[in-house]
Amino acid sequence: MTLNLIWPRAAVYNAAPPFHWYLRWGAVLFVGIIALGGFAYYWLVQRRRTGVLAEHAAASAAAPAGAAAAPEPEHAAAPGPGRAPAEGRDGR
Repeated sequence: MTLNLIWPRAAVYNAAPPFHWYLRWGAVLFVGIIALGGFAYYWLVQRRRTGVLAEHAAASAAAPAGAAAAPEPEHAAAPGPGRAPAEGRDGR
């Protein structure tokens, strides 16, 4: 819809002389500048602020306070089909 509305038609935008390029292309420039500004704001500022707030995060299953945590296995998951075991991948 935006593309249809901003398409630079001489009969709609700048129909009578004097013809100015900014009257014909002004809507395209405006939408482009706003889109680039929004992308730059996201890339430079907002991208680092995304995430889940602590109060919105899912509760994890915590171990009781007195229990010692079990060590995690070295290879938690078995290799899938077509995959070699971890110790055989690099040829050692």
